[in-house]
Amino acid sequence: MKPIRIATVSLLIFIASFPSVFAQKEKIKAKVPKGFVYIPSGSFLDGKDTISVDAFWMLKTEVTNWDYQEFLYDLQNNGNIKALEIAAIDTLKWRTPMAYNEPYATYYHRHPAFKKYPIVNISYAAAQLYCEWLAGKISDLNKGRFIVTARLPSRLEWTYAASNGGKTNPYSWEGEYTRNKKGAWMANYFRLNEENADSVKTHTFYDSLNEHIMAPSQSYFPSKFGLYNMNGNVSEMIQEKGIAMGGHWKSKASEIKNTSSEKYSESACHLGFRPVITFSKK
Repeated sequence: MKPIRIATVSLLIFIASFPSVFAQKEKIKAKVPKGFVYIPSGSFLDGKDTISVDAFWMLKTEVTNWDYQEFLYDLQNNGNIKALEIAAIDTLKWRTPMAYNEPYATYYHRHPAFKKYPIVNISYAAAQLYCEWLAGKISDLNKGRFIVTARLPSRLEWTYAASNGGKTNPYSWEGEYTRNKKGAWMANYFRLNEENADSVKTHTFYDSLNEHIMAPSQSYFPSKFGLYNMNGNVSEMIQEKGIAMGGHWKSKASEIKNTSSEKYSESACHLGFRPVITFSKK
């Protein structure tokens, strides 16, 4: 299928100039795409070790179908056939035993109704290729004045960001439960026989967002860092190949914590990603 041409560039069209970007302990003024939030440097306890993390920018949502279609269109427009083969979406991964997901195989990556939902069914190599493409776009926006790196976050960076700088809460929000005091769900995950069902003293339970098995990339509530869906919705690929963090829509509450990880060997309908960017002087 010919990729859909998007009239408006969703990720890069709005550019904001921030006072400073800290990269490698140097103060740099750079243009950062709208949709990225600043994660300040700091340290946190990883097991028994105290780990220092340099500052970086992180996409506040999982990369969406809309974002990815723009990437595919750009590859096609430039005749990059080899890259298109790597970046291909395997829609057949929606076909799983004991589940009727055929409508998703047909429409999820193509219909405008799903344009703001997270991209899934792509490989680790495809996610890396997207990050390289994104780095080039950001470098062009800054007229090549800096060395721009866009990549998947490391496990430590991802965990640090999810925990709002090393906080001890199990999730990216305050508290140990998956619903807030009003009874609203805080994340998209598998809720059958929910172990926290009696943890909230209210009967005002609702979840207007979860109309599909997946939720839009920007849904529920942002963390203190301004990040959405770090817990649940889709597991997120990180730099360490074969490892994804945060759990997904088929995970239990105990499997969507800030430290939750899983192994994968191929693309899947619950596996997505979000890039981080850093800047350094030439």
